[in-house]
Amino acid sequence: QQGVGAQLLEHGLSLCSEKGGEVIWCNARTEAVPFYSKLNFVIKGDEFQLPGIGPHYFMSKTLV
Repeated sequence: QQGVGAQLLEHGLSLCSEKGGEVIWCNARTEAVPFYSKLNFVIKGDEFQLPGIGPHYFMSKTLV
């Protein structure tokens, strides 16, 4: 069962796809990587720091 956050993201991904979006990306906090991975986002590159925020990964998902 998906939580509310996953349901909201899936709905947003569906809307983007319906409007012709092909790829979506995010700067995911390192601790949020498992959340995005469960929704088939993949890490692209090495961990990086966002000043004042902390460690992140660039992640993306193909919508088509």
